[in-house]
Amino acid sequence: MVVPDFQSFMLPLLNFATDGNEHSQSEAANALSHHFAITESDRREMLPSGRQTRFDNRVAWAASYLRKAGFLESTRRGRFKITKRGLEIQRSNPARIDVKFLMKNGDAEFREFHRPSRQEEGQEETSIEAVRTPREVMDASYQEMRRRSVSGANESHQEQLTSIL
Repeated sequence: MVVPDFQSFMLPLLNFATDGNEHSQSEAANALSHHFAITESDRREMLPSGRQTRFDNRVAWAASYLRKAGFLESTRRGRFKITKRGLEIQRSNPARIDVKFLMKNGDAEFREFHRPSRQEEGQEETSIEAVRTPREVMDASYQEMRRRSVSGANESHQEQLTSIL
C-alpha cells in the first residue's frame, strides 16, 4: 500500500488520542501504520532529501496541523494529548478531517499558520499543495529547479556549439 497523504492521517490520529492519555509520536505512528495496514517497506520509504521516511514525515505533519488547529496539545517534546476542543470535534463524528475542515473548525492560529503570505483574505486555496506536506513541496521545488538548471545548461551548451560550428 502506498503511504496516504498527511491529511488522511488526521482523523485516525485524533481518534487514536481520544483516550485522553499522553502519547508519543512513535506510538501514534505504530497505531496509524496498523490502521492503514502500511507495509514495513512502505514505512521505510525515504523522502527525496533522504533525511526522514515519508511515513514518519506525514504522521508528524498531521500531528502538527492538529496541534495548530487546537485539537491536540504538546505535553513535552515528541509527546501530545487530545484537547477539550479535539474531543468535541471527535465526538461530532466527522467523515474526514483535512485542511479545509481545519480552516473552518480550527483555531484562528491555524488559519494564520496555513494562509500563505501571498494569498489574499477570503481567497480559497485550490492548489495540490494542500495534499503534500511542506517538506514534500520543498523537495519537489528543489528537484524542479535542478531539472531546469540542467536543461538550461544543456541549451546554453548547445547554443555555444552551434555558434562555434
